[in-house]
Amino acid sequence: MPTDIFEQYRQYGIITGEELYIPSQYAISFVEDCRLQNVAVIGIEGFLITEQQIMPLLDEIADFSSIVSSDWQDYVSQCNAAAKNFIEVSSKDRKRFFNFVVINQDEWA
Repeated sequence: MPTDIFEQYRQYGIITGEELYIPSQYAISFVEDCRLQNVAVIGIEGFLITEQQIMPLLDEIADFSSIVSSDWQDYVSQCNAAAKNFIEVSSKDRKRFFNFVVINQDEWA
């Protein structure tokens, strides 16, 4: 699992257990940094986070792992473009956070 990309965003997010929730205002940058590091975003979950709770947004769950490509670079491009589109249509509420599932080429099969 490509952990370096998550380390870059720890300072902006909220960590509970081993999960990193990235604020909506950093989500597009996160996906772009994944692209630059040759990492594919294959899943996203949206959450509202308040002082009292973390609430999953069931209508803001996306799975891009079924994208088909025989070329890793094309796969990264397609997954990350889909991730950006998903984020762009989501609300920009300051309480909105995203949790990402990513893979690198070694994990791709």
